[in-house]
Amino acid sequence: MRYSTLISTLIVALIFAPLSYAGEPKGSPEAFMQSYLDGYEKYLTGGDNADVALVTEHFSEPLVMMPPSGPAPMATHEDFAPNIKYFLDNALKKKGVVKLEWAKLQMTILSDTQALASGLANALDKNGKTVEQRASIYILTKSKKGWVVSVNLPHSPSMVPTLTAATVN
Repeated sequence: MRYSTLISTLIVALIFAPLSYAGEPKGSPEAFMQSYLDGYEKYLTGGDNADVALVTEHFSEPLVMMPPSGPAPMATHEDFAPNIKYFLDNALKKKGVVKLEWAKLQMTILSDTQALASGLANALDKNGKTVEQRASIYILTKSKKGWVVSVNLPHSPSMVPTLTAATVN
């Protein structure tokens, strides 16, 4: 990933972070990240009546997706829903994926309202076998309901960065 792309992503997230914060949400960023994967599982195992909101509710409005093809800002969950539904149905369900679990999750708390996460998830079939791995970098912010993903940067699972926090003097 280019350094300028990461910096641009961080700037966008920092601009929108104050807009999504209101009140004191419950739960830690780590608990939120587990809830995030639980939403995927509920959708993947929910049959034909599964509501994509089980996943989209974990994202802020607006949201910035940063796939390798470039930034894809989405103003509302309704804008995002068709994209995530397509991904869930075609990239995961068709391969028999019913659950995602963290193989590696790192978190750096940036402030009371911001966190940076790097995750590598195993996509499991009904027998618990890893079908594939998925990786993303997430910028989390606090919202009225708790932590949310404001920026999601999916990337190759072969290149998972290590997060470290350092104070710059």
